[in-house]
Amino acid sequence: MINSIEFSHVYMSDEEIREPKRSSKECKRVITDLENAGESYQLAVMIDDYSGLSSGSFNYPRFMNHLRDLSLTPNLVLFEGNLIKYNRHVVNKMPQDLDLAKQLNSILENGKHPCSLFIATWYMIRLGLLDIKQKDVVYQNDFKPSSRLINILDRDVLENEIRASRILRLLNIPYSYAITNIYL
Repeated sequence: MINSIEFSHVYMSDEEIREPKRSSKECKRVITDLENAGESYQLAVMIDDYSGLSSGSFNYPRFMNHLRDLSLTPNLVLFEGNLIKYNRHVVNKMPQDLDLAKQLNSILENGKHPCSLFIATWYMIRLGLLDIKQKDVVYQNDFKPSSRLINILDRDVLENEIRASRILRLLNIPYSYAITNIYL
């Protein structure tokens, strides 16, 4: 079983890299637990270049060096904005007569992409349920689809995670088995 661990959702900024120390510390604890259980893992990072919280340019080489210094080099790095074209695929897989599908279609038609849909798309890519083109990947090192996701997240994303879980459940993805969230 391959476990995909997301331990950092980074906002693009000229400011100092804001990868929380507790996130990397928790990630290392999870890695130790998985290794002790004889399970394999991969690391995944999402760089938010879409939301209003991102500003300025992003020093990608400095960020990757920072992760290497922490001994946490990811297997997969994506820019959130590259998922926009895949969000529609996720909504199209939903039963279109459901209220949630109608609501998401309406939001997409207005040129918006809710965080919950980005999350669902991101999780489906990591689970191997949605193919992403290589040109939309920022960095990849021996990435393989995972059977389980472990996400180390700030508590402030809880509402969006709940909404994403509704989307994934409507797609018959066994959320409670396949996805574990650790909130800091």
